[in-house]
Amino acid sequence: MSTSIVLYPTPKDGVTRVKFVPGVLDELLVASWDGSLQYFSTNKGGELKLSIPHNEPVLSMSFCSPTQIVSGYLHGELRVSDLTTGEERAWNAHSLGVCDLINASSIGCTISASWDKTLQFWDPRAQTRQHKQELAGKPFTISNNGYRLAVGCSMRENLVFDVRNMQEPLLKKPSSFKYMTRRVCLLPDNEGFVSSSIEGRTSVEFLNPAPDWQARNFTFKCHRQTQGDQDIVYPVNALAFHPIHGTLATAGGDGAVAVWDLNVRKRLRLSKMCKTSISDIDFNSNGTLLVVGTCAEEKHGEVHIQALDPEYGAPKRKA
Repeated sequence: MSTSIVLYPTPKDGVTRVKFVPGVLDELLVASWDGSLQYFSTNKGGELKLSIPHNEPVLSMSFCSPTQIVSGYLHGELRVSDLTTGEERAWNAHSLGVCDLINASSIGCTISASWDKTLQFWDPRAQTRQHKQELAGKPFTISNNGYRLAVGCSMRENLVFDVRNMQEPLLKKPSSFKYMTRRVCLLPDNEGFVSSSIEGRTSVEFLNPAPDWQARNFTFKCHRQTQGDQDIVYPVNALAFHPIHGTLATAGGDGAVAVWDLNVRKRLRLSKMCKTSISDIDFNSNGTLLVVGTCAEEKHGEVHIQALDPEYGAPKRKA
């Protein structure tokens, strides 16, 4: 890997989300606690193409098209922003913060998750709600792949739905963790999901209830450091699958990114990326770039762009 670059200007507070533009290799969006959305090109060392300021923290965002972004805010508002014009439309969607957003392209909706214990399905072009799902606990994180929707909730509960029929979850099971779930991410083949926690652990769980499938579930420790006789545990804040190799990248409060081959339950590499906690990561569509967003260090967060070689994230070949 080559040396990473830092994008400027840096956000004035911690980064909450980083996402590459779908289908565009060198453009990305950054959301921050300072209320800003920043639209960058990675060419020429990083170029700020557009900055959209707001008066409250941006907790989440998702592309509904390559030129339109939906963002969610601390007090429950949703906004649709046009990246070509900077124009915005806003509406009050939730009574509490919108902690996560995903684009469910299989049904043409944007799904928002809020601390008000609801999931809501939206047509962002018309700002109309298609469905509202009440939950027993607060959703902290959601993931969509095809018709599957995974939800990591409070009360140590994980849910998986079919977005075409939200009456009952396909799966409802306790979390593998003692403490709060930080992220969930469906497996590329949709056979299960990965979840991470604030306790330095990541879990892989399969949906098929057959005993031979359930025997494949496993949890592993990660993002930990030993200092003397102390085991320092960091939260695992971000998950992302490599788009070509299908291996899992995890990032945490230790400022490191680890890559895992889940099929053989082995770590492939560990890279110290930042001096402070990583809040989010994303690969571009061909896996040649990795973007890393950090929590605030002193007065600002940072966004690092790492160029990747073709073998980054590739499983080790058998001898």
